[in-house]
Amino acid sequence: MDEKIFNKGYKYKPVKTKRLLLIKPDIKYKEELYKLYEDKNLWIYNGSGDNKNSRKIVEKQILRKVDAWKKRKGASFFITYENKLIGSIDIFTIIKDFKRCDLGFMLHSSYWNKGFMSEAIKAYIHFLFKNTCIKRIAAEVCTKNIGSIKVLEKSKFKKEGLLKKSAIYNGKVYDNYLYALLK
Repeated sequence: MDEKIFNKGYKYKPVKTKRLLLIKPDIKYKEELYKLYEDKNLWIYNGSGDNKNSRKIVEKQILRKVDAWKKRKGASFFITYENKLIGSIDIFTIIKDFKRCDLGFMLHSSYWNKGFMSEAIKAYIHFLFKNTCIKRIAAEVCTKNIGSIKVLEKSKFKKEGLLKKSAIYNGKVYDNYLYALLK
C-alpha cells in the first residue's frame, strides 16, 4: 500500500509567515534542538522529557523526520525565528485511508505568549490541507495545559471530548482533551 501523504507534483519549499520560517528538519540543527529540549517548561504537560536530553536520541529523532520527508510520508517542520530554531511542529499517527493525523507542537518557553505558535499552526494547517491528503487533524492536550488549549482554539480546533486518565506527565496521571480540525 502506498503510504505517501503528499499530493502529486508537490515540491518542498519552506513555509513563510510574517515572522517565522518553517523548514524541513536537518541534522545540522541537532545542537539547537538539543538546547530546545533542555527547556524544562516544555515537559510539564508533554511527556516526561526523560531521555530527551540525550544527543543520540535527538539525532535519531531528526533522522527519522528527515527520512519521513524523503519517503513523502511525513511533514515535520522546525520553527525558526530570526534564523534561530525556537520550536517544532509535527504530524504523527497518520492514517492515510482515513485522511487523518495527530498534531504535535512545541515552542521554547521564552517565546510563549507572543503569538508564535498560533502563527506557525495557522501556516502549517494551510500547508497540510493544500499539499497532502489530510482532511482531519486531531490534537490531544492536557486539561491543565491552558496555553496549548488557547493555541488550538485560536487555530479553530474544536473540542470533541475528554479522555479520562489518558496521559502520564512527569509521573502523574492527567486527563486530556481531544481537539480536531476538519478541512
